[in-house]
Amino acid sequence: MEVQIRPELQRFIEDELNAGRYDSADDMINAALATLQSQGELSAEEMEDLRAEVDIGIAEADRGDFVEFTAEDIIARCSAQRDAQKKVR
Repeated sequence: MEVQIRPELQRFIEDELNAGRYDSADDMINAALATLQSQGELSAEEMEDLRAEVDIGIAEADRGDFVEFTAEDIIARCSAQRDAQKKVR
C-alpha cells in the first residue's frame, strides 16, 4: 500500500519524530489510525439517546426554559472558578 501525505502533515510527522514522541513514522501513523479506529461511530443506541437528549433541549427551548449567555460569560465564569480554587489551595 502506498499512501501520499500532504506536505504540512509530513512536517508534523517530522516534528513529532524529532521531539522523540515516536520511534518512526510507521509507529506514529499506526498510533493515529488506532486512535481513529477506537473513536468509531456512535452505536444505534447511543444515537437514539443523543436524539432523545436533543428533543428534551428543544422542548425546553420551545417553552422558554433556557438561559441566554455568551462565550465571554462562560470564560468569565471559568476564570472566577479557577481563581476561587487557587485561593482554597
